[in-house]
Amino acid sequence: MKKPLEDRREQFILDAINKQMEIAGYDLTVEDLKKEPEWFSKYTITPEKHKEFKEWWIQEFKKRELSLYRPAEYEFGIFDLMYGLKEEHDKK
Repeated sequence: MKKPLEDRREQFILDAINKQMEIAGYDLTVEDLKKEPEWFSKYTITPEKHKEFKEWWIQEFKKRELSLYRPAEYEFGIFDLMYGLKEEHDKK
């Protein structure tokens, strides 16, 4: 029997934060980040890695059947605003 949707969505957020840090090249987990309240502004991700993470996020969100009414792309936008790393761009 599946866990309730709310529990599965909460677990997915934790898993997604961990995956985002992994893709961005950091050896950190949610547990590490809890000790750094401003973690989302301290760590960055390249545009290429952000795209890779977004693709993973959308695919995994659909695979876990977490959508209620909105498309996965919309849900990613909300996640990215709340938990997304700042994109690092070359300063030329």
